[in-house]
Amino acid sequence: MSGLSLALSMIVAAPVPTVGSPVVRILVARDGVVRVTDTMLRRAGFDIGPRDLPRLRLRNLGHQVPVLVERGRPPEPEGRFHFEFLGKVRRGEHRHVSRFGPANTYLLDLPPHGIPPARIAAARSAPTRETPLDRTESDTVAHAEMDLLHLPITGPAAPLETWFWAEVSTARPRAVPVAVSVDRIGSVREFGLRVGLVGYSSLPHTPDHRVAVFWNGHDVGTAVWDGAAAFVFEAVIAGQHLKEGENELRLQPRDPVGIDVSFLDWVEVAYSRRNLFGLDSQTSIALSGDGSAVIPDAGEGAVSFFDLEFPRVSLINAKSGRVRLSVADGPERGPGERRFQVVRPGGAHAPERIEVRRPVDLRAAGLGADFLIIAHPSLENAARRLAIAREREGLKTLVVSIEDVYDMFRDGSFDPGALRDFLTHARTRWSPRPSYVLLFGDASWDYRKAVKAPATSANLASGLDLRDHQLVPTEQWQSPYGAAPSDSSLAMREGEELPDLAIGRFPATSPEEAEALVDKTLDFGRHGAALLGEGQVMSDDFAPHRRGAEGLASELEALGYRAGRTYGRAEGTPTAALVDLLDRGPQLVVFVGHGSRFVWRIGPRPDIEKGWDALSLADLDRLEGRRGLPLVVALTCYANAFDHPFADSMGEKLLRLPRRGAIAAIAPSWRSDPPFAFAHAFVAALGAPAAPRLGDAYLTALRSGLDAVSVRTITLLGDPTLTFAQPGGEEWP
Repeated sequence: MSGLSLALSMIVAAPVPTVGSPVVRILVARDGVVRVTDTMLRRAGFDIGPRDLPRLRLRNLGHQVPVLVERGRPPEPEGRFHFEFLGKVRRGEHRHVSRFGPANTYLLDLPPHGIPPARIAAARSAPTRETPLDRTESDTVAHAEMDLLHLPITGPAAPLETWFWAEVSTARPRAVPVAVSVDRIGSVREFGLRVGLVGYSSLPHTPDHRVAVFWNGHDVGTAVWDGAAAFVFEAVIAGQHLKEGENELRLQPRDPVGIDVSFLDWVEVAYSRRNLFGLDSQTSIALSGDGSAVIPDAGEGAVSFFDLEFPRVSLINAKSGRVRLSVADGPERGPGERRFQVVRPGGAHAPERIEVRRPVDLRAAGLGADFLIIAHPSLENAARRLAIAREREGLKTLVVSIEDVYDMFRDGSFDPGALRDFLTHARTRWSPRPSYVLLFGDASWDYRKAVKAPATSANLASGLDLRDHQLVPTEQWQSPYGAAPSDSSLAMREGEELPDLAIGRFPATSPEEAEALVDKTLDFGRHGAALLGEGQVMSDDFAPHRRGAEGLASELEALGYRAGRTYGRAEGTPTAALVDLLDRGPQLVVFVGHGSRFVWRIGPRPDIEKGWDALSLADLDRLEGRRGLPLVVALTCYANAFDHPFADSMGEKLLRLPRRGAIAAIAPSWRSDPPFAFAHAFVAALGAPAAPRLGDAYLTALRSGLDAVSVRTITLLGDPTLTFAQPGGEEWP
């Protein structure tokens, strides 16, 4: 075995225990009773013996989920047993469906002995005689919502919702129709309508928004509210206007003054619904008081009534195709509504998917690391190569799969909160506690992976729309300017506003990109610390920017750098000159100016189309990396906005370019005034003998009294364990 292979095997075989038994992710994407069989589990790779069946436990986001377990009679297709539980679409804290996607993850495992699993009690009841008071209808609320538009609205009253159904605007004054379906309509004399709206425009006059609401052509009122805020329009409508199947809700801007812009979020219809299974084999019913309910199309066999409040199911045989549930069939309870999910024989839903994993036990005693790398599984090989190099430098390093983080801190559910909780656990329970963290994989604000790149010929030829940018998620922080990607937020303790870990990111989207990033990083540090000596400051001609840039250049000179200056002038700075400047090999490049995700602007008259006064994403392809790779600090908006679903930012592109570009990029991930205070603190700390790693200077600068926007959004793209040495010394070129 070669030395590299041996080291790799030692990292892979580090004494990090897996959990005692495999865990099973059961994914559910609709409400209702879910049935999981022994055969399904064994096909997925999870096999348990009869003795372990009583230990079977189901969890969801930290809570046990009661299950109804029944043994089978082999050779039934279901196998030796099956279980059922009440599953549901993943709900959000502030919305109907979670922003992390509709699929809900239920984690099945075998806990240690002595932990009682939650069970559903089953009771059989004989059919009882029907009475004239039996209800054949139930009150219900149909919720309709489509996430088609993404818009992170800002402001103190802005909703946490970022996905909307439709835009209603006086700029396009036509009516906006949407379809709302309801089924099994009962004897409806009137029904309730609720429409969730969100304002976007904010104008000097009050109110800002007046939206007329029509239901199947009937004018039911006008929604009137003010500002960039959420509003719920409510109306009670005569039953004759409710149709079986598809209904039309139409929204029309009314009496506009200025530009009125708002968004439709969701629609709810409250009506009386017949107790019927219809084409489905499940239905929901409600009982109130001392009543009872009848379902006339129950067919034959035992019908299951799952109580939505208590872990109990009543099994009642249908009689002549009808089945009746009475309040006497359940536990005694005070007055009030009781709701049930009812399932015909064989009508439970199969899960969307079953995954079997054996995660690393990240809560095990004795764990610790100086440098923690959290990687997507597809990028772990490259991550381990970097780990080997840092181990040789004396940093205790651990590579952790993001999937293990989900299993251990969110019961298998995708959620960036799992990262935050894991890092809190590591720095409070591990020894040594991590000082440096590298998130190895790109992130996206599109948690659902619903947004694709435009199907242009160039995109299709490059495969851009096929790349997955949601590999290791980030926190979306609600800044004054919109939801901003914030890795620093993941490194903050509960209730604190400053990170206590130096956290960086490799925004790789494929194993090839990951390997190239590691190659670049290891080549850079092959001869020890990078000796700093030459700095380059670039700025446009906006007076505050130029004064700040000159102050930074003077500070670099005071620290011993040879500091070059490139300032915008009336004739602009040719792009070719900027590309050549980056290729000359300054160890530190600081850019100050206006910019965006896609461009840095130099000169008083930015013209992105001509490009003579800009450095754009396309221009970066011309870099050759002739004399080494600079560390880039860009004091401009969005330069490190690493969370786009399919497009790169300037910082990402600089880092991703193989063997050229930049070794690391530090810049705001969102809108920002140039953070000069950060830059001054950073250049003063970079390469200091007591704390020579890049993450040391980055963390010192973040904790130097900055405003909240700078702390949360100034992002390090690169390895925080890169080592630098301050100017001076015999080796200074």
